[in-house]
Amino acid sequence: LVGSEMCIRDRYPMLRKLLKGLGSAVRGTGQYIDKAGQILQGHNAFVEKLSRHKRLVPLNGKKPSFGVNTFVAPSAALIGNVHLSDKSSVWYGATLRGDHRDVKIGVKSFIGDRVVINARLAPKQSEKPTIIGDNVSVGQGSILDGCTLLDNSFVDVGCTILEGVTVGKNAIVGPGSLVLENTQIPENQYWAGTPAKYIRDVTPTEVTVLQSITEAQFQLALKHDENHSLTAFEREVEDEEARQGIDVPHRKPEVFF
Repeated sequence: LVGSEMCIRDRYPMLRKLLKGLGSAVRGTGQYIDKAGQILQGHNAFVEKLSRHKRLVPLNGKKPSFGVNTFVAPSAALIGNVHLSDKSSVWYGATLRGDHRDVKIGVKSFIGDRVVINARLAPKQSEKPTIIGDNVSVGQGSILDGCTLLDNSFVDVGCTILEGVTVGKNAIVGPGSLVLENTQIPENQYWAGTPAKYIRDVTPTEVTVLQSITEAQFQLALKHDENHSLTAFEREVEDEEARQGIDVPHRKPEVFF
């Protein structure tokens, strides 16, 4: 039935347009009736208050901006002056606050789940932006405040990078590390600990792996965005095709985000 409905809708554009208009009219009528009922009941009316999550939050005249082929997960939040460059991604539960200082993210970098950037207020004269270069990986649950991560650097899960820190090109910060204020981590070095200290040099193999991680994350982001772009009807069709064992070709989304 679902497959038949899809064929009919695709075959007859005018019917599809008519059904869309009819559906909008029915939904609008239902909303009007509900609102009229609330007015009649007055103060006794039950009103369900919902706080819908907003991924993009303009603030103080500043709003997030994007390059092409970027992905922002539905539960992430970008607030104020945040710029996301081409092919970069912000994953589930992450919060990027550009309300009191800027956040700039380079090309094909990824910000992992539950990462928080620029949450801590600092004296006005010392507030520094958070600048993340190209092909940078920030692991899940990390906290970044007014720091700079240069190209191809890697911050592992659960790290805290404080204000004024610079993580050099191809450098790695180990899991759970605390990098104290104004620390300068040279390129091609591995630091870890609380507080973080130099452990060893990064190997050429690790540098190659770092470059492949951000490409893999970009490809994964494509799949997530494709899934979130589906309408309820398309999900129904996809589920029916899966139940029937029909091979569904990869659908490339028209708009990434």
